[in-house]
Amino acid sequence: MVTARGKLRQQIFEIAGGICEYPQCRTLAVQLAHLHSIGMGGRKSADTMGNAMAACLHHALLSDGLYGSRDWYLQQLALIGIVPPVKAWNVAEALRVHIAKGRP
Repeated sequence: MVTARGKLRQQIFEIAGGICEYPQCRTLAVQLAHLHSIGMGGRKSADTMGNAMAACLHHALLSDGLYGSRDWYLQQLALIGIVPPVKAWNVAEALRVHIAKGRP
């Protein structure tokens, strides 16, 4: 049985062609990443096409607030037009808008 989240993942990966949707990333997508947090319980209302993206491991971790070096993090923010200091919500929203432009 495929769950609603499984169907969402399948749809997004199909649209993305299995490639990470982060700007300028051409790496194989391995996870469904939520742009705005779904919380520990996994809010079903956040499982939408507009709030999720196909992501490589690095960008999936970035969407969870985890990243490697600060220089890499700042470089990734610059790709979506963000200059720190910035709140996580603003990063998620900028990424949501960017990804929506690239989808049919």
